[in-house]
Amino acid sequence: MKRIRKAKKGLDSIAMKRSIQEQLAKEMRGMNAFERWAYIKRQVQESPFANAIKSPNPSLEKKKDLTKKQDFEEKKNQLEQRMGVVEQGLVRCGVRVAKLGTDEVIELFYKIFNPGESEKPIKANP
Repeated sequence: MKRIRKAKKGLDSIAMKRSIQEQLAKEMRGMNAFERWAYIKRQVQESPFANAIKSPNPSLEKKKDLTKKQDFEEKKNQLEQRMGVVEQGLVRCGVRVAKLGTDEVIELFYKIFNPGESEKPIKANP
């Protein structure tokens, strides 16, 4: 008897799911792809589960921030190691090496991408 009740409940949920799908299909009939996307996005945002999707657990957010910082530091160290390898290779070839600051890099790229304007002074934004 319990199995029959469980089956009925399952059947009811399937029927409910089908009715919801049919309702959505009716509402989305005649919409173009962008309108359907906007409609579905709005439905998701208005659902009771939207808050759970946005921030399920604040402590997980802190852990994610920490892992992002660790990941950034790891990537930064890897880049510095690569710079060192390139620097050593250039020095062995007899090329003088100097690390550029932010302003110097901006000026270098400006001159590379604007070769006709290299005689004009660069106006820096204050």
